[in-house]
Amino acid sequence: MIASTPVGSWTWETKRPRPDGDLAKKCVEDTLAVLQVLKTTGLAVHPISADVTVRVGGGGSDAHVRSLSIDPTRADAEQHLLSVLHPVMTTDVRVITIDLSLPGVWLENPVRFRAEKMFTLSVDVWASSASTVVLRTYSDVWMTHDLCGNRQSALQRQNAPLLAAALLQISQLLGAETDPGEPTWYGTPTVSGFEDIPDEDPEVLDSWGMFEVPSRRKRLHSSLPSGVLLYGDEPEGAIQYVEVGEGATVLGYVWASESGASAGYEPRSAAGDAAFMAGRFWLMRLSDLKKRRFSALQALGELERLAGDVSSGSVIPGSRRRMDTLELLQQASGKS
Repeated sequence: MIASTPVGSWTWETKRPRPDGDLAKKCVEDTLAVLQVLKTTGLAVHPISADVTVRVGGGGSDAHVRSLSIDPTRADAEQHLLSVLHPVMTTDVRVITIDLSLPGVWLENPVRFRAEKMFTLSVDVWASSASTVVLRTYSDVWMTHDLCGNRQSALQRQNAPLLAAALLQISQLLGAETDPGEPTWYGTPTVSGFEDIPDEDPEVLDSWGMFEVPSRRKRLHSSLPSGVLLYGDEPEGAIQYVEVGEGATVLGYVWASESGASAGYEPRSAAGDAAFMAGRFWLMRLSDLKKRRFSALQALGELERLAGDVSSGSVIPGSRRRMDTLELLQQASGKS
């Protein structure tokens, strides 16, 4: 399953200056070297989006922030990043940061699945030449149990060794010990992956329902105007839903209760941030229909006829399905 917040993280800290004192080059070299480890271990794929930030002065104000796409397989990837950094480098640079959002793959024998935000990688290089590298994962395939609390031994056996190999190689590359991050809602990181979770009733271990679902609902609603009118979001009984997508990519699911007045949108986690961007469009359309006194199921039917746009996607023809509960759809939306 893929969460909208990190499942776990790992940090490496170094104090290795470059002989020429080129902070920009150090930041770029460290970033691309760690990225290459993730690619050679089969965890990260491209295209990759990057945010480059240069902070200057004692107050740490942003002198330059730019978003771009990079392809680390290209020979000019380093020069591409340096061409962004070097023109804004000044004598009072305090810290350079490169943040990457990394698509990745996992194995479910014999199939490879892709998530648009499997990892994030942040590299900070300070004026002192000290650097901090932080890798975060949004996936549970390295863990003994999925985020709903179900044991997944076969899945872990296929994927956990890949993460362990990557963490070890990054440590060797940087010459720094791996520092596991603090425990999260979902698990406890270790130097080689995650602690095993003891077998318990899945309902006790259901961090998906307890934490992820409320967290992503909050994220979706935070993008809406204050006071927006919405349908209820806790239906009793069965629901019907449709897929919304752009091209071959499913971004999420618009649903409505078969009885009562509940309707909403569930992002497909593997689609990454685009799933949440689309959610605003569909929730606003539902709000419009709520104001016009459409029932939940009537609203779903209206949306099937509505044209979307490039960022929101459109309802996929013939995709209407039924599920016994909203919880089942929420769980399915977190998987491939």
